[in-house]
Order: sequence, then C-alpha cells, then structure tokens
Amino acid sequence: MVNISKKFSDYDFPDIGNLRNFSWIPILFRPRHFSPEQFVMGVFAFDNHDFFLSRANNFDALSCFFQASAPSIISAANFALDVMEREIERKKSDFANSFISPIFGVSLGELRSSEGESAKAVAQRWNLACSALYKEEEFELRSKIMVETFSGDTLSIYTKPRNELELGRNIMEYVTSRRPRFERNFNPIFLPKPHPKRRPFELEIDYTGTSTVASFSPFYKATLISARRIKQRMWDLTLSRRHETSLTGHRRHTLFVQISDDAIYQEKNQVEKIKDSLLDLEKEGANFDVSVFPFLSGSQAGEQLIKLEN
Repeated sequence: MVNISKKFSDYDFPDIGNLRNFSWIPILFRPRHFSPEQFVMGVFAFDNHDFFLSRANNFDALSCFFQASAPSIISAANFALDVMEREIERKKSDFANSFISPIFGVSLGELRSSEGESAKAVAQRWNLACSALYKEEEFELRSKIMVETFSGDTLSIYTKPRNELELGRNIMEYVTSRRPRFERNFNPIFLPKPHPKRRPFELEIDYTGTSTVASFSPFYKATLISARRIKQRMWDLTLSRRHETSLTGHRRHTLFVQISDDAIYQEKNQVEKIKDSLLDLEKEGANFDVSVFPFLSGSQAGEQLIKLEN
C-alpha cells in the first residue's frame, strides 16, 4: 500500500525548477451598458521580463445570447483586443498600470498571481479556466506546467485533464503505448468514438486486469463535491472486490487519485487539506482492502499500473 504521508511530506511543494511567478489579470467585457452582465474576453499575464495577452477565440458563443446583435458586439470586442495588443507592445508589462479602456464596457478584473513556465502559458491556462469565450485549439496542449515527479526523476510535463473521462484516456494511452495488450482491460468508454456510455447503476470501474482492478479520479480541491465523488469511486471498488470469485482470484484493487497543479501552486493552503483527506481515504480504503495511489501525471499512474499488472 502506498505510504501517502511519506510521499506528501517529501513533496508538499516540489522543486519548481524553471517556473516563475507571474501576475495575471482578466479583461472583462460588458456588451450592454444598461446590464451588469459581463464576460472574460482575455487574460493578460506578465512579470518584469515577459508578457502575453491571451485573447478569447470563441466569440461565436455570443450568438446564443445576443442573436442579431452578436456581429456588432463581436466586432467591438475584437477591435478592443486589437487596440490592447498594440498598447501592450508599446507599454509591455506596464500595460495594466496605465490601462485606458479602448471602448465602453471593457475593464480589467482583479490582479492575481500564478506560477508557470511563461507568461503565455499562464495567460492561456487562466483564460481557459475563466472564460466561456475561450476554447483550446484541436492540437493545443492545455495547462502545461513543469513539476517534479514523486519518484524524484527528471521534471515531467503535467497536463490537467478536463474530467475523469479525459484522465482515463490519458492513462490508457500511456499504458497501451508500452503494453498494447492491456487495452482490452480498460473500460470501453475510454476508447475512441463511438463508445458506449456508462449504464445507470453499474459499478464504475476503469480498469479490470489479471492482477489489478483500478479506477482513476482527479482530486483538484478539497471540497465536499470532490470528496463525495472519490468516495463513490472507492465504494465501487469495494463492491467489485466483494464480487471477486475463485475464478478471478484475489486481485489488487487500487484507486488512483490525481493531484492537480491548482492545489500545489495556486492555492497552497489546499495542500494540507488534501493531505488530510488522502490520509483519511487511505485509512478508509484499508478497511476494505482498497489501496490509494496519489499521482501528478498520467505517466506516473501508467507506470504504477503496469508495475501492478506485471
């Protein structure tokens, strides 16, 4: 069983290597002067040496809200962003301190801080997180951030999945690239489309192998919703173990829990809460013979799964 307390005491705040501290600020857009409704149409990130404006790239979404008025609103938003890009080129990191709104309804939000490889990486990450008008490009990697692996190996790229489905696919892709025969052990929902949806009331098990039964769950913040979801995944593994027969043998049941960069870098007060929650989870799992494996990247989870299955 994984010694969570040892792992997290050693790696509360990893050596972040090339990461730097940046300030970032959302750019707010209020299309109608008589309404308080507003959207995030960009994020500007900067430090003393680097700066980047990440623009909204999904203004078509405004058509749902403003219908016939949408084209003129979108045109105004793009005009404002064009003006701000020119101002940023001229003022660089001092842009936020001397901001003048190019059109009515454009303002700057609250100044915040974050760590990342570059101003561009930080701006794109928070634009994706904050704005309904920003979407990642088809081949764009999201939320890249360098973190030290639990094993102490060289720095690896961590990319935060959108949800459990994407997390499972990331792990499956890593495992099958090294052990192609293991693909049949993964839940079919992780396969390329078309794929079946989970049936109501069925146990949610993500991997069923010869030696190991496993599920994968993100734990991005120590909230009640996250805790309930993870406990549900553990309960499904517990029921799966109870259904073990002499034919399947006594397989290891493991819950893989991904810790997010948000918890480590953005809200360090969350680390202690997550540590305590994981320790409680490990104790609870021990009562049902379900182990817990915390990880950062899909490659870590994949390597551990291969090790357990071999």
